[in-house]
This record gives sequence, C-alpha cells and structure tokens, in this order.
Amino acid sequence: MESVHGIVAIQPRALYLDPVVHAVPDRLDLVYYSFATMSSLGAAGIVPVSEEARCVSATETIVGVLYLAVLISRLVGA
Repeated sequence: MESVHGIVAIQPRALYLDPVVHAVPDRLDLVYYSFATMSSLGAAGIVPVSEEARCVSATETIVGVLYLAVLISRLVGA
C-alpha cells in the first residue's frame, strides 16, 4: 500500500481523483485505492495517470490475485 503513497509523494498528479467523489484527497483515499486494486474491484473515481502509477497499479492487481489464489490453494490442500 505504501507504494501508491510513495508514487503520489513523488508525483502529486500521478493519480486522478474525481473531485465530486474525493473533494479533498487524503491518505485514506490511497489506502482505499490499494485495497480496491489488490482485490481487482477497481476504485471508483481514482484513475492512475502517470506511467509509474499504472505500473504500480498493475503490480498490485497481480499480487492481490496471486495472494488470493495461493491462500485458497493452501487452505484446500491442508
């Protein structure tokens, strides 16, 4: 989750936050975005704009899906 926060700290315009949904973006918005990305749900009103932010988002999606697959396979195999 800190990866998205780090990208935004370096590039403040790395993510586009819809001003209607997110009037004042804060750290909670970034945590919400990370969890929504990791669970492959997608975050409403938050879009990665920069190349780095898109790469981090794709990586979080892959890690989130793989984590769930490994967790379920471990539970079934145990």
